Amino acid sequence: EKYHVKDQGEIFMNMVLQSPKSEIREQAVDTLLNTGGEALIAKKLHGDTATARMIIDLLGHDQSKTNKDILQSLVLDKKYDSTLRNLATEKLGRGRDGEDRLVALIDAHKLPHEVDSAAMHILLKAYREDVRQKAEAYFNVAKEKNAVLPPISQLAEMKGNAIEGAKDFTNYCTTCHAVNGNGTAFGPDLSEIGTKLAKDAIYKSIITPDDGISFGYEGYMFKLRDGKQLLG
Repeated sequence: EKYHVKDQGEIFMNMVLQSPKSEIREQAVDTLLNTGGEALIAKKLHGDTATARMIIDLLGHDQSKTNKDILQSLVLDKKYDSTLRNLATEKLGRGRDGEDRLVALIDAHKLPHEVDSAAMHILLKAYREDVRQKAEAYFNVAKEKNAVLPPISQLAEMKGNAIEGAKDFTNYCTTCHAVNGNGTAFGPDLSEIGTKLAKDAIYKSIITPDDGISFGYEGYMFKLRDGKQLLG
């Protein structure tokens, strides 16, 4: 209040829309939400699609309750653009709290079918086994997964498809791993994994990743005083 920040909503929104630096845009959104700028953000979320996509993406970078609440309201808004609702679902599902929110919607029979694909993609690659099992049961994919998967010894003899493998890595593995700088430096870097593990060992790590977490890469969830949750 001393610096009249609450009167500078349009200035901060311009920073959100025009700054070339992502960290500046994220800080500007956070400032707006903490200084009474929710209505301005809501207006932009219901404006042109490009601006809405940008703001949804920025909201997804912060795991605070306020951001999650906004994203969840978009997911549940049946009048909102379906593409944007799926993007909001993707951003909502980030982190432990986000996964828990999606599971809660499933348990309450409130998860809109229009966002099933986005929610399934998130929950099936969750770090926690109970979340993955919940998703497999709800989306009815457990039987299919078990039915089509050959033994590892047989998989290791098959010829791979690098192009399709790269797509699968991007879709399912980059949440925790990186290859040649692409992905997330949360788990071990996999750029040279082919020279470190035999083919059957790589398959085993993919199929049952929780069986052998490398020392120093255990995940911990930190809950901060302001309600934010950080995974590291």
